[in-house]
Amino acid sequence: AISQPALLIFDVEDAGHPVSVGRQMRRYLPNPRYFEFARSTDGDWECLHMGEELVAMLAEHWPSMGKRRIAKGYLDDRLPELCRDAGGFRSWNEAHAGEWLPWGGIGDDALEPEDGEEG
Repeated sequence: AISQPALLIFDVEDAGHPVSVGRQMRRYLPNPRYFEFARSTDGDWECLHMGEELVAMLAEHWPSMGKRRIAKGYLDDRLPELCRDAGGFRSWNEAHAGEWLPWGGIGDDALEPEDGEEG
């Protein structure tokens, strides 16, 4: 089972990510931090709150995270660190297949070359 805390944010109007799946995850994961919102009434809730909720979750669970353990939760420095970032923030922060750039396109004009300059 996944023992790390999980930040779960679901838009009830997003058919591609059913809220029923999120509710099952909330039920069965041991450390969920769960939020539901409706884009039609709450706007871009995940853009406005994801950062603060992620920091709050990490602050709450930081003492117990990142420690290598053997069975029954005892620390063992002989175990190699085999974790790596995948999905999560990296996946959220990068555009995929025509998606909007990070932060909903805010500041994209700063990345555009000036008139007459080649990028």
